[in-house]
Amino acid sequence: MIDLFGTYSVRGEVQKRTSGKAYGVIFTDLVMRAVHVEAVFGYDTESFLMALSRFVSVRGWPEIVYSDPGSQLIAAEREIAETWKSIDRQSLHKSGTENRLTWILGPADSPWYQGAVESLVKSAKI
Repeated sequence: MIDLFGTYSVRGEVQKRTSGKAYGVIFTDLVMRAVHVEAVFGYDTESFLMALSRFVSVRGWPEIVYSDPGSQLIAAEREIAETWKSIDRQSLHKSGTENRLTWILGPADSPWYQGAVESLVKSAKI
């Protein structure tokens, strides 16, 4: 399950007087309840795709992804599907990195449908 949360105020590491907004992306496994949190500095599709690529480089591709139908998540799903169609499948098969990612979007305006990840978001916000 994937969810984006927050608006957190962060300060610069070098320039202490500057501040900006940050968001969190939480990835959780429904079986093992493993949690992976990534920080992003934008609430857009590109920032989410960068967080997803960092997650995948560390943990590997999941088979099924559940998420709420946020606008940046729907755009990310569409972009991943288009990219998947344009990739040379033979080269992927040779390198052993062929991914079968299925994205399942829950119903809109129903946070109880994402109950497992929403409770983890609540814990991460504390």
